[in-house]
Amino acid sequence: MDEGSLSIEVRKWEDMNTDYLVKIFERVEVEILILDIPLVCKSWYKASLNPMCWKVLNFQNIPWERCKPPDPGRFLDKRKMLSTFIPSPTTPLMKIAVNRSRGIATDVMFLLLSLCENILEYVLERCMALKSLTLPRPFFFSTVEGVELRCVPKLINKWKGLESITLPTQSFFKEIVSQIYTNCENLVALTMEGRVGFEKALAIVTFLPNIKKLVLCTSKLPRKNLLLILAGFRELELLDVTNCRGFDAGDTEILSKASHIKTFKSEGTT
Repeated sequence: MDEGSLSIEVRKWEDMNTDYLVKIFERVEVEILILDIPLVCKSWYKASLNPMCWKVLNFQNIPWERCKPPDPGRFLDKRKMLSTFIPSPTTPLMKIAVNRSRGIATDVMFLLLSLCENILEYVLERCMALKSLTLPRPFFFSTVEGVELRCVPKLINKWKGLESITLPTQSFFKEIVSQIYTNCENLVALTMEGRVGFEKALAIVTFLPNIKKLVLCTSKLPRKNLLLILAGFRELELLDVTNCRGFDAGDTEILSKASHIKTFKSEGTT
């Protein structure tokens, strides 16, 4: 064949198959989908509007510096303190993301909670297909810890398919787990942070007796409360109490009562 007759097919970005684009965008972070993808071409932007791209709403890694607040230095230098009093600059991105999901989001992950706005309720009331939820922890300087979590118990009855929940704050704990007991028969995993006192341990055993996975890493967990948990759960497949405080990892009674659990992690406990 004459060398001059050779031709190389050059494909344009906008010619990529839409179905392939959607599959790729399902793995792209929220802020990139909103801020970067539309700049490539119109077809990429159109593909990014498919609700399938928004089934996983991970708000934990949104860079504050990309959200362009009115005074970036003020937010970036003292954001933990000031966000107790002013709205988070990530709020617009959160609203865009949940609206684009059109109610089919199955996984939602928050990081920090701004008490000046109702963004938590705004997002969660638009996610009725939830399977996995990571609730936010309050800002360090917050004076009203977790007050915005009060919306969670009243929404749980809409999450019939919920399978996993992470509760990084003490607020409204009993109200939340009691609603889970009533409405979420598919829940199999609970992750918690903070102190696990007697009342909380009793609530876990009482309201979540059939969970398979319980993660209490780095919590303050007195020995008697751990024994209560071990006695109350017969179907646990994983119990992770790594780096907890309040008991000895080599305690023979604890090890004996945990022997029925397939995976029991207790490294670093004191």
